[in-house]
Amino acid sequence: MEEFEPIILNVEKTKTVWVTTFTASISRLQGERTFAIAGDASSIEEATEIDDFITNFDLDKVTSEWIVNNYSNRNWIEVFYREAIMMVRIKRVSS
Repeated sequence: MEEFEPIILNVEKTKTVWVTTFTASISRLQGERTFAIAGDASSIEEATEIDDFITNFDLDKVTSEWIVNNYSNRNWIEVFYREAIMMVRIKRVSS
């Protein structure tokens, strides 16, 4: 596995995420996939938060920065969706 590289994520507060990527095959899927490990430190041993991602997106476009930015945006959409669903349920219960 390659070394972790710092990626600056511009969300509510600027944050540095350390990422490494690699490709591998999964026995139940055809072809290689790109995997990424992202954390809050430059090594797994030092990290207190670690996330992992997998994509079958075109390998030419997949970089550490691409993965962090795309999954970060997706995470915010999922958080908004969960909060919206909770608000709808609360309104239904109280009416």
